[in-house]
Amino acid sequence: QALPLDRRFFLGGVGSLRGYDFKEFQGNRYSLMNIDYYWEFSEDFVVALFTDLGQAGFSKKQFANGGLKTDLGIGLKLFDAVRLDIAQRLDDTGKKPVVTGRIETTF
Repeated sequence: QALPLDRRFFLGGVGSLRGYDFKEFQGNRYSLMNIDYYWEFSEDFVVALFTDLGQAGFSKKQFANGGLKTDLGIGLKLFDAVRLDIAQRLDDTGKKPVVTGRIETTF
């Protein structure tokens, strides 16, 4: 597409579709929903069950025909700073689950 990179939306990976490859989908329009359900065992240990739904495309037709991508996963949050997720995409369960980690700090 002729659209500059800074005008595109990317989906896939941490913070979007966690069961898909990083920036696997792109377009000039997108929809995204992340749903997380948390069980807090202590202040320092939280378990999350999550699902992500989203799609991206460059035209209305491509967006409508691209199909909604979904995943399902589980995450662990430790010491309110470290998050580890494992997510499986639901459109191709033959692919390996994606494992991601991130560290959050407050400035």
